[in-house]
Amino acid sequence: MNTNQSSQKLAEQIFAPIEDQLSKDCKVCVAFSGGLDSRVLLELTIKKISLDRLLVIHVNHDLSAEADYWQRHVEETCDSIGVQLVTEKVTVQSAGKGLEAAARDIRYKVFDKHMAESDILLQGHHFDDQVETILYRLLRGSGAKGLAGIPKTRKLSRGILFRPLLGIKRSDLENFAKTCSLKWIEDESNKNNEFDRNFIRNNILPKITERWPDYHARFDTLIRNSRSNKRLSASIFKQDIQTLDQKQERGGHSIDIRVFSSLDRVRQKNVLLYWADSNGMQSPGHKIIREILDSLLNADEDKKSQVNFRQTQYRKYRDRVYLLDGKSFSDLEILRSQKIVWNKESRLDLDPVSHLKFDVTQGNGIRYPKKVPVIIKFRKGGERSHPSGREHSNSLKKCLQESGLEPWWRDYVPLIYFGSELVAVGDLWIQKDWEAGIKEPSLKVSWITKTL
Repeated sequence: MNTNQSSQKLAEQIFAPIEDQLSKDCKVCVAFSGGLDSRVLLELTIKKISLDRLLVIHVNHDLSAEADYWQRHVEETCDSIGVQLVTEKVTVQSAGKGLEAAARDIRYKVFDKHMAESDILLQGHHFDDQVETILYRLLRGSGAKGLAGIPKTRKLSRGILFRPLLGIKRSDLENFAKTCSLKWIEDESNKNNEFDRNFIRNNILPKITERWPDYHARFDTLIRNSRSNKRLSASIFKQDIQTLDQKQERGGHSIDIRVFSSLDRVRQKNVLLYWADSNGMQSPGHKIIREILDSLLNADEDKKSQVNFRQTQYRKYRDRVYLLDGKSFSDLEILRSQKIVWNKESRLDLDPVSHLKFDVTQGNGIRYPKKVPVIIKFRKGGERSHPSGREHSNSLKKCLQESGLEPWWRDYVPLIYFGSELVAVGDLWIQKDWEAGIKEPSLKVSWITKTL
């Protein structure tokens, strides 16, 4: 069998798991760094997918003095093949979560930008990447979920991700590349053993290979066993979450703390391990889980009682534990100094995650003298309110406490004014004497915050 035939056969084998998706009329995107694994991936992809369906995406992180050289190499490679290429240079800011994680996040934002719902993203992770990841997680104290390794396929915000080379060792990829006379670049930072993954790759894995030449099969068994345990843990989580009265909330979800506290600690940890993931957020590690169980659940109920994990927040209020998307709060502080005039459109965006919906109607909502300007402000302190149906007015702070609105939203609830007079507080209540009569023109306002 010649080189072309063996390449064609290998391409058929590695893409077999997504044959159904590939048969659809969708775009196939290849994440291409220019390194060995992504170069082999691109070569095998063009054996399987027609060039008119392919889009190669290169992200220039601008973290190395060689970054522009790598980009030129990628451009020359794609030009020689005749495949469509998009390149984007990005600025990576660690923002307290590490440079590698920040680079990964911004990389996926670039991928998402160029993908549609049915598209497929291919990445070149191989089996040695899998082993490095498992060893790294093992040394960090991961359980079955972490030791299950890198998934071969998963859903993205748009389309799906597939890693066709995940079962192939790096040495086999290198042999393939040399046989096919492929050219690739080496990232010099891979030799820097100050990074844990590089230390594992350069020092630990060669020793494992020397001592246990069949490490591929050994780790494959570990992965299968861990995935079985992961499925069992996920199944137990699904049973437990049914008992916890999970509710959608502004910016996230909540569960009943009393029922949660009745579970034994192992099952509490299991709930926290899977709860965020089941709602599209990133799962916390064991350190964060311990902090939630030992600190948050025993904390006093005030708005400062929270545990943060990247862009996820865990909070406690009354008899519930809240899982919140931290992005919901990232831009809200800017709002507090603003005065917004309604532009008569049905939707008024307040920030990236919340908006007001206005319905001009009759007899349902706020009594609406249409010539009066509608102004949206935010709590500064000292305001008073007199909710309809209540005998006396009180401080807005006290009224919000009595309404049951969670403490972390009280500074950001939109206050609706007609001119200089407060007429409603979000969609929580209408002020006394401002409820529309049956036939009166009215304005119904809904305060909508994105829930994942």
